[in-house]
Amino acid sequence: MKKYGKFVCGALRVPQNYPSYIELDGQKVYNPTDEQYAAAGYLPIEETEPETPAEGKMPVAHYAISEDGTKIVQSWTYEDIPVMETEQETEAPKKTTKKKSTK
Repeated sequence: MKKYGKFVCGALRVPQNYPSYIELDGQKVYNPTDEQYAAAGYLPIEETEPETPAEGKMPVAHYAISEDGTKIVQSWTYEDIPVMETEQETEAPKKTTKKKSTK
């Protein structure tokens, strides 16, 4: 089954939980056809498998509209895996309070 998506305010929006519905001419269309997706501004998504990343790297997916404007293409970059801080490094310093003298 093809996946479709469209960019809304710069973010990729993909109908979830196939079969799903889209809004077209103010109505919900369940199990839309390719033509209905196109009429609602959706493009087919061309997905690719990431390569095996180097040690300490993780794949991050990116999406862009193809140069000819007919599909959304997935590409990959490889970023460093974030290092988790240990509990000792993340502990906030303990506050101490001095008692005021009552002289």
